Amino acid sequence: MHPVGPPDRCVRRLRATLAGTGVRRLLLMVEGGGDPRRTLDNIHRLGRDVLPQLRCLH
Repeated sequence: MHPVGPPDRCVRRLRATLAGTGVRRLLLMVEGGGDPRRTLDNIHRLGRDVLPQLRCLH
């Protein structure tokens, strides 16, 4: 179920999970290994490119 890949793929997978399970909230985790700057970039990208597209679903 892990939404790994470009933002549009992550949005599609998370939307499918929300629709298929009926849950209203998800707990998302970000891989924290490696370069801390890349980890922070991933968190920023998640907040900028993925989550805004899911907010309108509930």
